[in-house]
Amino acid sequence: MPNKEKISAEKKVQIVREYLSNRIGIAEAARRVGADEETVKGWVNRYENEGTSGFIDKENRTYSPELKATAVIDYQRGGGSLQTICRKYGIRDTHILRRWIKVYNAHGDFNSRKGSGGGSYMKQGRSTTQVAHCIDNGPMEGFWGILKRERYYGKRFISKRELIYMIESFIRYYNTRRVQRNLGVLTPMEKYELGLAA
Repeated sequence: MPNKEKISAEKKVQIVREYLSNRIGIAEAARRVGADEETVKGWVNRYENEGTSGFIDKENRTYSPELKATAVIDYQRGGGSLQTICRKYGIRDTHILRRWIKVYNAHGDFNSRKGSGGGSYMKQGRSTTQVAHCIDNGPMEGFWGILKRERYYGKRFISKRELIYMIESFIRYYNTRRVQRNLGVLTPMEKYELGLAA
């Protein structure tokens, strides 16, 4: 695959100005410089926020954890498109905002150095049962999979206490109200009580 030629700051500014003056469309601007449309939109956003210095200044930008969280929450609440939010908060590129959204949705930490977010409270852990006794693991792994799918993924927990409360309430629901086909369309508690009565 051939190496892409680096586009100079002057060329970026020129193409953005032509686009903003309605002389060319976004597709034509992208074609002329051999970039995709999203990249050119990012340049437009940067130019509108920072002017020509946005292309000359090579120093990496730093954003506070508060700004990151505010921008992500604003976006997730429908405050605008990725471009709009980036423009509103002075974020250089939509790729940066997308990365923050991933960190936020993984319940990560915006204070981490690499922006990885530090993961989440619920991680795949090691097995706590004996080696070669995988029959013990199956039901619990199934339970945690169901809990994550039904109550964890896509949610944001404010505190560890809120997460623990959710887990405890799901355990109560799972045992007393959630019917299961493999138990004869009974809840685990109903199946247990039938076993005691027999």
